[in-house]
This record gives sequence, structure tokens and C-alpha cells, in this order.
Amino acid sequence: MQLIQQQINPEFFNYNEEWVNKYIHISAKSAPSRLIVEEVEKYGVLTNIFFMPIFNNLFCNEIVELAKTLPEDIWTTERHPTYPTTDVLLSTINLENVYSNVLRDFMIPLAIDAYELDGTTPEDFFAENFLIRYTPETQNHLDLHHDSSLFTFNLSLNDNFTDGGILYKKNNIHVQPRPGHAVVAPGMIGHKHGAKPITSGERYMIVSFVMTKKPFYRNNATQ
Repeated sequence: MQLIQQQINPEFFNYNEEWVNKYIHISAKSAPSRLIVEEVEKYGVLTNIFFMPIFNNLFCNEIVELAKTLPEDIWTTERHPTYPTTDVLLSTINLENVYSNVLRDFMIPLAIDAYELDGTTPEDFFAENFLIRYTPETQNHLDLHHDSSLFTFNLSLNDNFTDGGILYKKNNIHVQPRPGHAVVAPGMIGHKHGAKPITSGERYMIVSFVMTKKPFYRNNATQ
């Protein structure tokens, strides 16, 4: 979409080493996963919910500025009719290519390590990627639900809003990732979760429903 490309730096659509150096969080580029991926713990129990740094503030700011300029008719609530979100596919705004590359090179490898998905590579997974918007006047929350995914990344893009965050029903876990950080959790048979209401400002996030193309085994599973 030519209009979208005119509203953002053209370099943003060209994924290469320079792009990585400009937009990827320094820890994601240089530190081993065991040092940067943090599992949420509640009541002394590990939860299979993980935080990880992915992008720097520059990336987040550029995406939020783009989101605020999108024509209203691009946003839709019709793609997930049971639990609708106000969203737009990244492919609609020409961001699918760069984001899929980041998933392959940074996000999915971290998830593979976190969930000990032996015998898999990033190429064994595919994702539906979309940008979500919450506002007090339109959609301010999302009811508890399961995702149609193996696991889901929720990437926070901003924090200049009030309240909000993700609520995981099991153990009443409430998380509010920093901008540029993703929280990843199991999908279809994992944690039921929802988006808590915001009361002011606008909240933006990128969600990825990740699925696998092949069977896999976990390290501690019986084969």
C-alpha cells in the first residue's frame, strides 16, 4: 500500500543487517536466551509465561505513529468474531515481511529455547501477525479466551495509557510488558486470558498467533 509507505521511513520496510542494528533491542542481538528470557512466577510456581526483550523504543514509536495515521476503515473487528479485537493484519500495511523476519530470527528461537521444543527450527513455524488498538471510546478490553495458536506473542508498543494489561486467569496473573518487550504464552490448550480495560489513552500491541508445521517433542517428554 503506497499510502502506508509514504507515512513511514522507507528504510523500515527493508529488513537487513542495518535494520536489525537500528530497531532490535540490544539484549536480543547479543545475549544468550537464558539471560534475557524471564519466566513469570506466581506463588512460587513457574507458569510457562515468558517475557523477552525484542525491539527498542525507536521501533515502537514508529509503529505507534503509523497506527495513529491509519484510515479508520482499515481497522476491523470482523476477523475474530467470537472474541473480536480492533485490529489490522500486518500484511495490510506492508509490515508482514519485516515482522516475519524478526519472528524467524529472534522471537521464535527464544520461544523454542523457553519451551524446549526439541527437533524444531524457526522455519517449522508460521504465524498470523496483526496490530491491535484499544481505546476507552471504542474497544477498551477483551474478554477471557483461548487463542487459536500453539503459542502467542503479545508485543507491547507503548505505555502512555492508564490501566490495561493482560490478565491470565490461572493464578490471576496480571502482566504489563514494557514497550518493545513481548510476553509469550501457550495458546489453544494454555492459559485463558484477556485484556484488562484501559481508562485513558490508547494502547497498541502486535500479536502473533504461532502454529507449527510438524510434530515436536519437549526435552522432558516421553517419546
